Amino acid sequence: MSLRRKNRDDQTGAALISSLFFVTLVTAMGAGLVQLSTVSTKKQIVGIDTTLALYVAEAGLSEAFLAVAQGRSGMLASPEEPAEFGTGYFWVEATSLPNDQVQLESTGMVGHGRFTLSMVLHRSINEVGSLGMCGLNDVTIGAGAQLDTLEVTSEGERGEGSPGEPKPTKVRSNGDITVFSNESTGSPTQINGNIHPGPNGIADLDPGVIVTGTTASSSRGITLPTFKIPRLGPSRGDLLLSGQGANITLDSDKAYDNINVPSGTQLTLKGPMRVRLENLTVYNGGQIVIDTTEGPVGIYSTGTTIFDSGSNLVNVGEDPTQCSLFALTTDSSDKSIISMQGSGAFFGMIIAPKSPVDIPGNLRIAGSIVSESLSIGADAHISFTPQLEKGGFGVEMTPTIVAWQILDVPDTLLTRGPGNIDSKIQLNGIMTKLSATSAPEVDVKMKYLSTTKMDTTYVGTAIAIPWTDIDHVYTVQWKKDGLYLDERAPKVIVDAVDEKTGNADLVVGD
Repeated sequence: MSLRRKNRDDQTGAALISSLFFVTLVTAMGAGLVQLSTVSTKKQIVGIDTTLALYVAEAGLSEAFLAVAQGRSGMLASPEEPAEFGTGYFWVEATSLPNDQVQLESTGMVGHGRFTLSMVLHRSINEVGSLGMCGLNDVTIGAGAQLDTLEVTSEGERGEGSPGEPKPTKVRSNGDITVFSNESTGSPTQINGNIHPGPNGIADLDPGVIVTGTTASSSRGITLPTFKIPRLGPSRGDLLLSGQGANITLDSDKAYDNINVPSGTQLTLKGPMRVRLENLTVYNGGQIVIDTTEGPVGIYSTGTTIFDSGSNLVNVGEDPTQCSLFALTTDSSDKSIISMQGSGAFFGMIIAPKSPVDIPGNLRIAGSIVSESLSIGADAHISFTPQLEKGGFGVEMTPTIVAWQILDVPDTLLTRGPGNIDSKIQLNGIMTKLSATSAPEVDVKMKYLSTTKMDTTYVGTAIAIPWTDIDHVYTVQWKKDGLYLDERAPKVIVDAVDEKTGNADLVVGD
């Protein structure tokens, strides 16, 4: 073999080896890229599923929020029997906390994704009653006035304060709070609680004024919710009590243009009832009796409410959670006027966001007041009822969010380890629920006003509630694990019935 041919053969072998090397390298790089692409795709799938699981967990919290708003516990489904939602699943655990709060923990699962969210709620807040004695623009308190608390038990018993440490009263405003005192009288002005002027307001206290709590300004202003004025059917025109000694009792829902109570006459409002009118006038020597022993009383005035000097106001039952006086208007540009110059006592909420309210010294008030401006007369005795923070007639009770956070996913059979959630449910033979039927509370006790104007109580399953016979819902109690939960007046149920029966006008309260 010649030297030239040998060199040619050596070169051909080297080229083959190089080609094989590059083919192997390209193949390895291709396999690596495929592997990287597969890993990236899996990560993308897990990332997408985790995002979807977050959305399902949020949906679980929304469902639980609605359950709490209905008066239920907030618990939905369970890890052993999750609820279906779209292409995913969830369950919500509910833990009762002090001060009528509840912690909700919602776990959502979609494909390979898992996510858990937590939210803390106040179960029900009376945004109006919880303000205490409130003048939106300003508050003035006369010399010698006494402001304290009057607590009411679930059985209707009353007491100044309560066993142990009494709860503080509340005085609130978006503006200034001015408190006068006359030390020479020997009866100093005393406020057994807290004063909170507005963010830019001040607490201007005379020397000798006693405030047992704080006088710090609020960090934010007061805003009011919307209110609903019941229609209560067509107006019956004017109601005029005529003749000395005339006595008329209203014991069912009615609507009037004007009600006049002259001297020597008496109008009794006996609950359960509501009255809607444009103008109410109680003249010198006239008397109104509010009887809440058998049910709540609601007074809705869209024009003027006048208690003349020398008129008298009597409360039978003396439970501030069972009576409300609304001075509202269906026209946001108008004002509904209220004047409380009579004597006697009023136990309930006074809600007059567009009217000044002047409370004289000889009119006993227990409950709460919200007005445009509030003036409390010299030597007046005014008590805030703490039970109005989560109760009260004619106002909406809504859950309020306190806090929320992201939590670690709990260790359960469905969340433990990798794998598709649908496969895990199928392999473990786990049954699922529809989200709409995932609450454990099925039985309910409901107190309502029937379409025949009878105070009625229904006890049974929620699905069998006789909605067509209900005119207005007062309260509900759901049954869980054989025991009834606390009695509540849930906004979503009360509103649903009122709107279905055409009983309410929507009115902006501020």
